[in-house]
Amino acid sequence: MIDNHTLVIPTRNRPALLRQLVKYLFGRAGPMHLLVLDSSAPGVAVENATAMSAHGELVRHVVFQEEEQPVAKFARGLALVRTPYASFCADDDVVFPAALRDAVAFLEVRPDYACAHGPYLNFRRDGRQIRLMREYAGPSIEAGHPGARVFRLLQNYESLFYAVFRTSDLRDILVSSLAIPALAYQEMFQSVAALIKGKVRRLPVLYAARQSIAPADAWREKWQTFHWFAENPTEVLEHYRAYRAEVCKFYEAHAPAPRLNADKFSRVLDLS
Repeated sequence: MIDNHTLVIPTRNRPALLRQLVKYLFGRAGPMHLLVLDSSAPGVAVENATAMSAHGELVRHVVFQEEEQPVAKFARGLALVRTPYASFCADDDVVFPAALRDAVAFLEVRPDYACAHGPYLNFRRDGRQIRLMREYAGPSIEAGHPGARVFRLLQNYESLFYAVFRTSDLRDILVSSLAIPALAYQEMFQSVAALIKGKVRRLPVLYAARQSIAPADAWREKWQTFHWFAENPTEVLEHYRAYRAEVCKFYEAHAPAPRLNADKFSRVLDLS
């Protein structure tokens, strides 16, 4: 059992996928600390609560309003975590328990790293076949300066959201991201802020598999930045300025010394 880690599972109206994931985790890893953040319709939430109760006190099921915004739900949920390490796993994905153990063990001895994970697969059901492809597999990001780390991430962007973090660091990141109104920039902030906190290690072990299926909410089909930019580039740039201000504020509060001044760090963000 990983006593010092909690896996946080957001879910919404997908009870079969939630049951499948939790059954896999308990069957593969044994007892784990799980926190299920449920913004399903009332009837589905009751169904989920009943299913999760079968796993005892190690699985906490917390109900949110259906209209709760994702990042607000994540931040409020993380406030309930009592272990020193935490990570997220979507209800339609799977994370491999052995890789979670390795990531926690790595962070325990490397305080200069903000998070750790490994390569991710993507899988898609196709009739009786499962189609696999590599999804996230970029190198570790280990430059000594936060600005250099941010630049490296944005050269070939891969989200860090599902990596293992120290719970306190992940709370800082998610609470700060609430000030950003656009979902696309909230996601980018979560990864950029992690690199302000510290380095990122990509361990040489398969970490997770992400599933390609229809989104839980239809409105998420067009949240990617390129769709937004194609429709309204002026608005994208207006929101970028608000995002940049929050990143700079986070940099001032959390970046280790020596630091760039505000103008120079803003320039790094713009070039990145």
